[in-house]
Amino acid sequence: SVDEIFANYLKIIKVFQEKNIKVYIQSTLYIGERRAGNFNTEVEALNKKLEIYASENKITFINLNPIFAPNKVLKKEFTFDDLHLNGTAYKLWTQEIKNYF
Repeated sequence: SVDEIFANYLKIIKVFQEKNIKVYIQSTLYIGERRAGNFNTEVEALNKKLEIYASENKITFINLNPIFAPNKVLKKEFTFDDLHLNGTAYKLWTQEIKNYF
């Protein structure tokens, strides 16, 4: 469930912060049309919780969905199976997150 995943995120973040590791939270990516079903609404709910938490705790939130899934569905050009990113997407992902480091 979204709440269970969110709770696990908080546990992971706490471990990193206790070790003085700077934390960045990246959005969970939407999936493609063939697999989306109800799943992308759950992804959206999780991302909202993560974004609010990040804002409240002064943690950088990196939202990649406007690039990879501007219509709340993973673009076909970035996946072969509507779930996993392809090489083109990973190159773009790498370029985007480099802006934060």
